[in-house]
Amino acid sequence: MTRTTTPPSQLPKADKQRLAFVFYAAVLLEGVMLASIGPTLDALADKTGSTTGQISILFTANSLGYICGSLLAGRLYARLRGNAVLATALIWMALLTATIPLLGSLWLLMLVFTLIGLSIGLLDVGGNTLRKVDVRLVTATNRDLRAMVRAGTFRGDLLFRLQV
Repeated sequence: MTRTTTPPSQLPKADKQRLAFVFYAAVLLEGVMLASIGPTLDALADKTGSTTGQISILFTANSLGYICGSLLAGRLYARLRGNAVLATALIWMALLTATIPLLGSLWLLMLVFTLIGLSIGLLDVGGNTLRKVDVRLVTATNRDLRAMVRAGTFRGDLLFRLQV
């Protein structure tokens, strides 16, 4: 089954503006989420019975989630529809953010902030890479590439990709 999509450059102007608005809103939501951690630390510390030093681990949890989300994003965006991944990350981030006031345990907050960081990492990478590119490579050589692969002087995976 072949899926056809219209490249963003060929969409009507209204659709382009709607798509741009969604991406801008995603970046704005990401920024609000990142900026909201600091001002809420005291309230979260009171709710969990933690000190400010202990509750500051949420910054680390969020950052570790961000790193994991950024690494995972490459695989997800290569295998799945990018807009679906982006929308799922936004929904998860909104749902997880809504649970923060309900949590009274530092460990649960760490888990939620790690997952929020993961969503932010997915958003950050996805917002920068959702472009459809169609590349065709034409090559020519007078050498026997199969013999060079057997001799170890040419990469077999590259030969495979050139033949596809």
